[in-house]
Order: sequence, then C-alpha cells, then structure tokens
Amino acid sequence: MHVRVLSRAVGPGTRWLERLRAGDTLDITGPLGRGFRIPTDDAPLFLLGGGVGIPPLLYLARRLHELGRRDVLVCFGARTRDLLPVRLVQEPACDATPTRCVELPASAPYPAIMATDDGSVGWRGSAVDALRAWHARHGRGDRPAAVFTCGPEAMLKAVARTTRALGLSCQLCIERKMGCGLGTCLSCVVRVRDTSQAMGWRWALACQDGPVFDRDDLLDYAVVPGT
Repeated sequence: MHVRVLSRAVGPGTRWLERLRAGDTLDITGPLGRGFRIPTDDAPLFLLGGGVGIPPLLYLARRLHELGRRDVLVCFGARTRDLLPVRLVQEPACDATPTRCVELPASAPYPAIMATDDGSVGWRGSAVDALRAWHARHGRGDRPAAVFTCGPEAMLKAVARTTRALGLSCQLCIERKMGCGLGTCLSCVVRVRDTSQAMGWRWALACQDGPVFDRDDLLDYAVVPGT
C-alpha cells in the first residue's frame, strides 16, 4: 500500500513530520470513522475543498474516477497560489469557468475551478464564492448537484449556508481535535440531530460517527437567524 501525506508546518506536530526523512518509521492507525457516501444515482457531484481540506477530496476524485463517475466538478481554494497543494497543468480561468487545469490522482479527467483570496491564481475570492458564481451560470439544471466539502470551520459553515440556500445536498467532512481517534478521549464530540432524544439531539464522535456528516444532521451548521 502506498500512502501520500500532505502537510503544512504550522505547529510542533507538523514541524516534526516535516523533519522526517526516508527510512524513518511512523505508527499509523486507520482508516477510522466514516467517509463520504457516494450517491447511487447519476446526479452531478461538486467537490469543494479549502486549504488543508483539499487532500481528502483528491482521494474522493480518485475513487469517483474508479467508479466511472463522469459528471464531477472540482473546486479548490486557498489564501494564495503557493498554498494550493495541487499541481496545475495550465492556468485556471479567472471567472470560475471549469477547465482541465489541475492534475488529479489516477489522472481523473475532471474539470476544476481554482480560487485564491488574493487572486494570485484563478478566481479572486473564496471557493464558496466560486461555487455561487458557478451555480448562477451552470447549476440550475434539472438535477441539482450534490456537494462534498472539507476545509476550515468557517468555510464549512459558509458552505452549509450556501448549499442550503441553493437547494443543494451537502456532506461535510469536519475537522476536530482527535486525541485518540478511537472514541475514548471524547475530545471530538459534535452535536447531531436525533429525534429519539428528549432534546432532539445527541453527542456524536467525529472520529467514529464522522468525520463526514450530512449537513442537516449537524446542529452547529444549522440555519442561524439573521444570516
């Protein structure tokens, strides 16, 4: 088995990883939890990743290609060009038009939109803004797209609001501090809807019940009055 690790040195753990060299040994536990659920129908699929949330969607693109899915669009965003963890094969369009601009695993042939906050490559703005721009021009067909997303917390909440407003289904791969990954430390709890409970919700573990959840199951990503 071949495992590729993408990381960005921002703290002691990732700086330690960056210092590793060929021949060093790592202990890895996994796979853990529950991943994206791929629809069995032929609905269009929209993969939306931001920053460190892009790598899980690279794997998803590979899997969709293996399954023969054709109607797939990729949208990746980062603060600047240098922080996009992908290889560009041509310059992306600046107007959120999908093009074959990025190299995907297993040579998956999907068109992509690139977005950067500073406009250094592709669309100037966030990946969520690019989703809105794409949907305004191309996303109002008879088959609404299903959105799969992973990224920073603020981005995920924006994706939840936006997809709900646009009438798109959405699965969120959330990020939590996971002390053990085995459901013991309870450091990664998240509130999910559960009508069998008196309060209408219960605590779930991101490491076991997730990290992928349906948008509408997550209370903390629900509609906030006034937003």
